[in-house]
Amino acid sequence: MKISVVIPSYNGQELLATNLPKVISALEYTKEQKKIDSEIIVVNDGSSDETLSFMEDFIKSHKDTEIILKDNKKNLGFSPTVNNGVREATGEIIVLLNTDVTPDKDFILPLLSYFEIDTTFAVGCMDKSVEKGNVVLRGRGVGKWKEGYLKHSLGDLDKNDTLWVSGGSG
Repeated sequence: MKISVVIPSYNGQELLATNLPKVISALEYTKEQKKIDSEIIVVNDGSSDETLSFMEDFIKSHKDTEIILKDNKKNLGFSPTVNNGVREATGEIIVLLNTDVTPDKDFILPLLSYFEIDTTFAVGCMDKSVEKGNVVLRGRGVGKWKEGYLKHSLGDLDKNDTLWVSGGSG
């Protein structure tokens, strides 16, 4: 099995410097546990900071990790940038991560078991958001049709189903 991690980046040099080593650590940990292959695809979305040169240097200094750098010559926005990364991906499982996501080293392992279920389309991650100095857990949404609209809200975190998966960590 191969996992492709797609990371869209707009002016994300500092966040990549902080979080990309943690993504690599998580992939190495998962590889040790499950014998998987992996790749990381960073898609620069027309950044005006030094993201491109940072990534070129980062790739040179991490030759043991398969890292692919794609570059949108102009800013296209989140969805087209993610789609460009997904088109490049060769893994059976694609993990989407925003540059500001700081992953735990074992975050991938619990996700994999869900893909053994034939009806699984996507799996979301539990997000630990820091708000006003407190950690707030997010990761499950529920919804229902009411008055012709889909009304959505946060769901109980101890359940396994969700209405949507975040494009920032799923």
